[in-house]
Amino acid sequence: MAHYYAHGKVLLSGEYVILDGALGIGLPTRMGQHLYLDKADGGKDLWWESWQGDQEKWLQVRLDPDRLTVIDTTDPGMGQRLSEVLIHARRLSNGTFQPGPCQVRTLLEFDRSWGLGSSSTLLTLVAGWAGVDAYDLANATFGGSGYDLACARSDGPILYQRRDDRGHHVRIPFDPPFADNLYFVYLGQKQNSRSGIKRYKQAGTTPPVEAISQISLELASAKKRKDFAELLLRHEQLIARCTGLQPVGEVLFSDAPGVVKSLGAWGGDYVLFVSDVPESEVQAYFAERGHTVLHAYRSFVL
Repeated sequence: MAHYYAHGKVLLSGEYVILDGALGIGLPTRMGQHLYLDKADGGKDLWWESWQGDQEKWLQVRLDPDRLTVIDTTDPGMGQRLSEVLIHARRLSNGTFQPGPCQVRTLLEFDRSWGLGSSSTLLTLVAGWAGVDAYDLANATFGGSGYDLACARSDGPILYQRRDDRGHHVRIPFDPPFADNLYFVYLGQKQNSRSGIKRYKQAGTTPPVEAISQISLELASAKKRKDFAELLLRHEQLIARCTGLQPVGEVLFSDAPGVVKSLGAWGGDYVLFVSDVPESEVQAYFAERGHTVLHAYRSFVL
């Protein structure tokens, strides 16, 4: 049985503007997605099952192993997207990727509503299986900046930049001495990245590429929590001006005992919280507002 693995992701800096070439900091998460492939257990078809943990099967698809088209599925929309990914992977491989009859099982280690990369990890896994470039596969299917693909294969934080429709990244030693003061809080309002990108493009403002790149570089080397928090607030204001959106810290957490920064598409998914109060007080503050999924930095980021 073959096995492939890809890490989830969080974008610490650069959201939206990373599409225009700004430097951003990507953080691979300790949770990711597995793909298990058994060539001997497919019968005459390609069977695909997607699981969230060991208890919840959220997708089953039976595909024609030659045409890679859907025969039947529990979710027609998702089944069609999977078929398209596999067909594009075969095209990019110049026909060498021929799955044939087999059994495929994917296993997510995080809740797929969290926005940690259920799509990007899938693309990375299929690209690895097919022996094709993950960026090429993403450009042909889901689109996006590509930082999530870089995180999927990285063993730690990265500095990422998109140039000429390609992703370029370097591994950085990002391990702030105040890491115990950093928390990731799930807001429970999953955002569609493609919709967020569309809004950003339609805003028509000049993207602050250089300013965001400079903040990313300074965040990567910050040694003091206060300096790091101030950089996050500057970043929030720059993104607010170029999107026309109000920072989530002002909208939902104006009385928070610390600094709140959006992560990814504004309005949902995760936020980063920076505070010097005890973790129990952080948990209590967000729990009172209905946000009970909270991760400490070191248990969350690779």
